[in-house]
Amino acid sequence: SSSSSSSSSSSSSSSWSSSDWLDWDEWIDLLFSGVRFVAYVHLVQTYFLEFTTCIGPSMLPTFNEEGDVIVVDKFTPWFYHYVLGKEAYKHGHVVVALSPHEDKLVCKRISAVEFDRIEVRRGFYGMKEVLVVPPAHVWLEGDNKKNSTDSRDYGPVPLGLVQGIVIGKLFGWTGFGLVSREPPRDPTLPQYAVDGRQGAVRHGEKERVRRKVAFEEHQAAVRKDRQRSANNKREAYLPFVWRGSEELKEEEEAAEEGGAFPVLEQQFAEMPEVQRRQGAGEAHEEEEERQQQQLRQQQQLQQQQGEQEEQGEGQQQQQQKQQKGMEAQEEEKAHKQVQQQQQQQQQQ
Repeated sequence: SSSSSSSSSSSSSSSWSSSDWLDWDEWIDLLFSGVRFVAYVHLVQTYFLEFTTCIGPSMLPTFNEEGDVIVVDKFTPWFYHYVLGKEAYKHGHVVVALSPHEDKLVCKRISAVEFDRIEVRRGFYGMKEVLVVPPAHVWLEGDNKKNSTDSRDYGPVPLGLVQGIVIGKLFGWTGFGLVSREPPRDPTLPQYAVDGRQGAVRHGEKERVRRKVAFEEHQAAVRKDRQRSANNKREAYLPFVWRGSEELKEEEEAAEEGGAFPVLEQQFAEMPEVQRRQGAGEAHEEEEERQQQQLRQQQQLQQQQGEQEEQGEGQQQQQQKQQKGMEAQEEEKAHKQVQQQQQQQQQQ
């Protein structure tokens, strides 16, 4: 019986090694399958959904202090920004972002978006500060305001630092489910924070829209001015553009063997000095300087003419005064002569 068992064990081991052992092709297929799986996971984590943990007391009671596994949506913000041409981040969204002053990720709630006017209390005494969120920025705050480092400390956060929107939590001490846009109201927390800091208070959606429209109009005017200046520079650059006429091409091909381009050199020599300058910006600047010099010369001429006119008026007034003085002297002399004649007649 022992021999039969030994023979059976040897046969089973030999059968296992021969049938169950993988060959090289199967190992290579398994390796490539693992590489593809890692690539798919990386693709999903980078561009679609990311699974990470939220640890810390700043988001109590939404997330647990010991840590919850959360799901971050990265595809929706990308789709809204690059396809629909607008931002997907709204008031109340919980987002994951890079900290502006530390090399780490933070999980906070959006309290205000661009062009929102908010009131923030900072410091131990709760000093009130009113500010407007700049364009392409958001104001982030933790749900646990008494123990949170957020925009009240480092200011508005650029949208470029925001990684995605937290849509839910998979598991943790606080359970699982979707994350609401409404911030939680914990009755155990006081109305004001322990250190006197209070969350941001928004003012009016209409005012935000009005400020956004004004900013867009200003940006459109700036783009229009830049386009106008670019067109002016392009017009100034036209003399340098190779128009490529057939005659010049033929002469260029004929002179290419000798290594010279007499036609182009002759045309370049015949150009005015302003057009021969390299770069259209210099020519445009020189033209502006020439116009400014002409304006200054005209102003100087006008000033000189005004001074001359004033001098002429002053001379005329002096001449008139002199004539009046001479006339008064002649009248006095005539009056004296008449008086002398009267006295002589009385004496006689």
